[in-house]
Amino acid sequence: MSKFQDEVAYSDEPNLQTNETPGFHDVTLGVDGGGGRTNYTDKHAENNTKKWYKKPVIWGSAALCLVLIGVVGTVVALAGGGGSSTLKVGVQLPGPDLNDAATATNREIFSSVLMTRYNAKGMDWSPVSEPESFQARALEFISGSVLFSELSESQNVERYAAIVFYLSTFRQPHLLNAVAEAWTRSDGWSSNQNLCSWEGVQCDANDKVVSLILSDNKLSGTVPVELGLFDDFAKLDFSSNVIYMDNTNHMVWNHLPNLQELVMDDNYVLSETGIPSEFGSLTSIEKISLSFNLLQGTFDTAVFSSMPTLIHFEAESNYIRGALPESLLQMPNLTYLYVRRNSLAMPLTEILVPGYLPSLFALWLDGNDITGDIPAEIGQFTALASLSVTEAGLTGPLPAEMGLLTDLQRLWLYNNDLTGPISAEISQSWTKLEVFEVYGNQFVGIMPSTICTAVQTSEYAFATLTADCQEIQCELDTCCTRCY
Repeated sequence: MSKFQDEVAYSDEPNLQTNETPGFHDVTLGVDGGGGRTNYTDKHAENNTKKWYKKPVIWGSAALCLVLIGVVGTVVALAGGGGSSTLKVGVQLPGPDLNDAATATNREIFSSVLMTRYNAKGMDWSPVSEPESFQARALEFISGSVLFSELSESQNVERYAAIVFYLSTFRQPHLLNAVAEAWTRSDGWSSNQNLCSWEGVQCDANDKVVSLILSDNKLSGTVPVELGLFDDFAKLDFSSNVIYMDNTNHMVWNHLPNLQELVMDDNYVLSETGIPSEFGSLTSIEKISLSFNLLQGTFDTAVFSSMPTLIHFEAESNYIRGALPESLLQMPNLTYLYVRRNSLAMPLTEILVPGYLPSLFALWLDGNDITGDIPAEIGQFTALASLSVTEAGLTGPLPAEMGLLTDLQRLWLYNNDLTGPISAEISQSWTKLEVFEVYGNQFVGIMPSTICTAVQTSEYAFATLTADCQEIQCELDTCCTRCY
């Protein structure tokens, strides 16, 4: 029995990113990687590739252009004496509530507290003593606040960490975003309100910060290491922003051992090892979602070895090459694996290996060089409900062992070189089937009535059955929902 027996809540697809050309079978991801269903599209004919502005040639050239634009704009602004054309960078914090003497006393006390915290976590303390650094400005803000004496040491440290994050990501230009904008939503930030009431901040019952949810909010700059000062930090969602992260600032991930969910789709996260090697320190991580970024190179095989709790891994529309490492495929709890539209290359027989991915529920490999026949071993993945390997180079027939996938609900195999008839015996057990798309192959014969009935009677709002109806008999409307 599938653990997702409640099919009304079932959905397996990753996020349809803002500004992406809609296509194929994208819908909005649910809370657990399984719930909710919106934004569906089946525009098969539309291009569904990486965002044009994140292609290496484009962003490499754009980086130089943006730097030049930023320099010229700054010169123009300065020459104009400011005014409305002045380029704005950063954010101005409120002045101190306390007088100079009280602020100085608090600064001395809090500096000592911070030094202890930084050292205990193995973090670099030196930026705090650099004039006008984000850390120094945050220290001054906390020291001059009327709340300093009212709050506990830990509460002041968390407010400090939040302010460093605010300064680091509010209107901060970078190599690929020379003119940054203000946050879209910043209610409460840098105010005297309870930290837990600030926009996007989520706390536990003890008012300890556990999450930052600031998707689609025009965050820029980089994520600072000070997030590591949140002792119980478990979730961040910074998707659909313009954050820039490269090898010089991935060290923040070394200090988040309690992080369970990391969602940063559609930013400018760079790595030359598939995902940053620093992710190896995320020993409690359950979900990683990094689609529509600038991940490159081959996977660091060691990084997944320290993630025994990983359930959901998503890195679609990047530039990752090579094969999926054994350390990823051997994960006991990995349930959702989405790596469409990269440059991966390996036969399907090296992925669907007995003993690999024992919890597999959804596997999406579209647009990679996934070659060879569908192996008979696929029948051992009995929890598999969603399989998508389109435009990949698969060959041969559908093996009889696919009939063992009794929980199969959605299957996309279009635009490959699959051959032969679609056996009625295989599909007899596919009573839960909602989507079956196999056009652009070399199938012949008759579409099994069991598939027609399953899809046509499905309560799924976007039930789909497509095929090359001139090659395989599939009556439109009574069986196929669309013919090619």
